[in-house]
Amino acid sequence: MSSLRMALPGGLSAVLVDRLHAGVLVMGREAAVDPELLPITALVVEEICTNIMEHSNATWLKVKVGRRGQRIRVEVADDGKPFNPVDAIKAQADLDLKQMKERRLGLYMVKHLSSSVAYTRDPQGQNRTEFEFDPEAQDKAG
Repeated sequence: MSSLRMALPGGLSAVLVDRLHAGVLVMGREAAVDPELLPITALVVEEICTNIMEHSNATWLKVKVGRRGQRIRVEVADDGKPFNPVDAIKAQADLDLKQMKERRLGLYMVKHLSSSVAYTRDPQGQNRTEFEFDPEAQDKAG
């Protein structure tokens, strides 16, 4: 898996979001991810990282992109206070697109585009969020 580590002085600025997006695209190409799925992957990574910054006050992020068989696998680690994006996504489970407010739209997107999302807090006090995209499931859903 390719990885990108970013210091977050003052939070996740627009410049860092652009760097994150570009880094995910590069890591995805290195992992031989289907080019059509790279933009989706980058958007979901941006959303997860934005939520981490808004809720955990992390000072750094580490993002890894790779493959597990045909699935695209992404890991995000940070040093912020505990923030479980899986719980935030589940809280949106009963809402449909018409009920979404702008701030919740990203979580809706993550919920509907990713095949799996998992969160853990490791013994070193780091948050770890992992998610996968299954291209075959995306094809069936579309």
